[in-house]
Amino acid sequence: MSMRRWIMGMVFLLLISVSVVRAVPVYAESDVAVTDTVTESVDSSSSTPWYMPDWVSDLLDSVKNMISTMKDLMTGQLIYDAVIGFIVMAVDEAIAPLMGVFAKSYLFTPRVAEIGLVYKIWSMLTIISLVSIIIGIGVLAIKIIRGKKALDKLLKVFIACLLSCLVSLTVINFCNVGANWLHQEMMEGIIGTSGIQYDGLSGEDILKSLIIGSDAITDPQYAGQTLGHITVETQGGIWMLLALVLFEVLPLFLIALLATLVLILLASFVPIWIMLTAYNGKAETLIGFMNIYIRTLVVGCVLALHWALSVRGQSDYGAGAGFAADLGVPPIVFSIITILLIIVFLFLFWVKPLLSAAKSPMTLAGGEALEGLGEWGEKGSAAMNQIGKRLGMEGLQERSLSWKEKSARMSEAGRKMQEMAKSGSMVPDLIASSLSGGASEVLKGVTYQDEPDEWLTQPGDIVMMQEAPLSIGNKQMIMEDPAKVSKQLMDKGYKQAVVLQVSADDREQMQALVPALQAQHGDHVAWNSESDQLVMKGPTDEIIRELQSHAINMDSVQHGLVKEGLFIDLKEQTVNTVGDVSHEAMKELMQTQVTYIKAHVPPEEAKHIHEQLQHSHHEWAERVELRDGSLWLPESDLDRIMPVLNTMTKQLVQTVRLDMPAGSKFLPRMMDDWQKDASLDELMAAVQYKDNHVLVHSDQADRFKQTFEQYRSERIPYWRTHNGLIKVIKDGVPVDYGSVPMRGLDMGSFESLQRDMIRKRREHLRKEG
Repeated sequence: MSMRRWIMGMVFLLLISVSVVRAVPVYAESDVAVTDTVTESVDSSSSTPWYMPDWVSDLLDSVKNMISTMKDLMTGQLIYDAVIGFIVMAVDEAIAPLMGVFAKSYLFTPRVAEIGLVYKIWSMLTIISLVSIIIGIGVLAIKIIRGKKALDKLLKVFIACLLSCLVSLTVINFCNVGANWLHQEMMEGIIGTSGIQYDGLSGEDILKSLIIGSDAITDPQYAGQTLGHITVETQGGIWMLLALVLFEVLPLFLIALLATLVLILLASFVPIWIMLTAYNGKAETLIGFMNIYIRTLVVGCVLALHWALSVRGQSDYGAGAGFAADLGVPPIVFSIITILLIIVFLFLFWVKPLLSAAKSPMTLAGGEALEGLGEWGEKGSAAMNQIGKRLGMEGLQERSLSWKEKSARMSEAGRKMQEMAKSGSMVPDLIASSLSGGASEVLKGVTYQDEPDEWLTQPGDIVMMQEAPLSIGNKQMIMEDPAKVSKQLMDKGYKQAVVLQVSADDREQMQALVPALQAQHGDHVAWNSESDQLVMKGPTDEIIRELQSHAINMDSVQHGLVKEGLFIDLKEQTVNTVGDVSHEAMKELMQTQVTYIKAHVPPEEAKHIHEQLQHSHHEWAERVELRDGSLWLPESDLDRIMPVLNTMTKQLVQTVRLDMPAGSKFLPRMMDDWQKDASLDELMAAVQYKDNHVLVHSDQADRFKQTFEQYRSERIPYWRTHNGLIKVIKDGVPVDYGSVPMRGLDMGSFESLQRDMIRKRREHLRKEG
């Protein structure tokens, strides 16, 4: 028996030795290769030598594989491959149930209206809602027929809700289709593909695209590979696969699934919320519905955008281009980081409002949403106002203040909705007041204010660049040398002349002397009765002596040249009119001489403007003269000079916006009254009014407030009901005044005041209780 075991052991060792010799070329590149003689002994049709049975060859192969396996086992490669293979298989199996959600809900918003269960629930709830609304319409119609006209607005609300119920699912489906079209166009534009219907991609193709880019969609070679096998072959290996699943696949799955469930719930129960809107008389519920629905659509858009950018980044990275390639960081790393940031964003943008809506299922936290929207609107309007000031855009500043005022009202409306949600609907109180003639309000202790909390509110101001049109004189001047001017004008037919400006004391005596002077000296003497000027042409010594003999005052005498009513004072170098001036004479003067006109600006400003013009590129700038602190402009260039000077003299003007009480309508009447008051001309020149607000120059703002306070204190505030009745407040009670007060202030709708007073009373009771 021992001999037999020894023989078997020797055979086994021999087999191992042979297998080692055969296996040498496989494991050691530096060992000696198989010799030619061995090669020749092998049959061309088989790798087995002719002298070796097949069972021996199979045994050797088995031993060789065993040795290779033992080597892998010793180096740890076998264990590593086994672990990797197990993890990849486990991950692929684990995420396989999630692929349907990625295929249906990740890139596109599901058409929830086409889901059978949604349609059944919606149909059932729509029938219930329609029956309830129709009953409400019937009751209201009967009451209106019996004379309760105050309920006609509520009837209109019920009719609008009835129509909304019928088309609600169609509208939701239309919005979903529009959102999906936007996603398709966005992804085609970002990824750079065309002709691919992304809504037909499988969930695995969508996730594989995050790893290898658009090739996962277009290249068939990746179709047979799983997400796990592709991921472990990339940089990071198994760790990248685990990070991808934990930090991207699972969060995206949960977000997409939650968004789909939210859309299903919104579409299924929308008839109930519409019915509640009709009976509660609150827009809060519909606002809350629209808030959650729009935010959920935005969630889908954010997910699709993130996927498209990730796929494009991965495709560029594979081609050695893009931001990730420049940094040398795989795009999947950026994708995982950004999805973490998206989770934070979605929590603040979507999950928190969703939780608020879940806590208030009857109103869906619509008041809170409206208040938040108004607050963001106020912040955005303030930012736009500052941008408008920096850019000098007056229109943008004015619009931003209007948006700010509307946003403030929106925010206030949201707060009122939340207060009403806590204290209950106001509709029963309004109906009770209408039916009881206001007695129910007295019993509940509702007290009316006879004036608003604030008469004027100041949402902001506007800073604008305003042109201060430069005024010019009507006195012309010639800047050339007098001797040169005299020669040039005399060559054109001008005659030497003396002009006497007759004083008021000598006027009657001069009028008596003129006929005799004209009879003696002919056309050498001319009298201008409008300006009290005596024009003496040619030799004037004899005429002057004769005037002196009659004791005419000769102090105001000018010497110069005259022609056809134009007189050039050679001493002052001014151009004057002493009679009817012909167009031809003025044209001839303009062609012969450069005439200047004085600009009415202070001396310091004139000096500053002149210095700026001397450094400008305008060719006429060198002809602008500065003399004795006065700015003189060449008359021939006025058309080009004035626009430039008006721009240079622009000034910053601050305008304050003041808003009248919300809903009031007295502003146009007040402005009309002020226009008729001559003492307010200066104030009205600084005021502009539009809608229910005024824009006042800041230097006149205090005066406006004082004038307004005096105006309104002298008048009786009144409110008008929807039936045309005039109400005034007397001792906290609305009283029918009969007609509009002679000196009254139209404060707008009485129903609006009534709702506000009831709300304040409820708020007061809630705080006390």
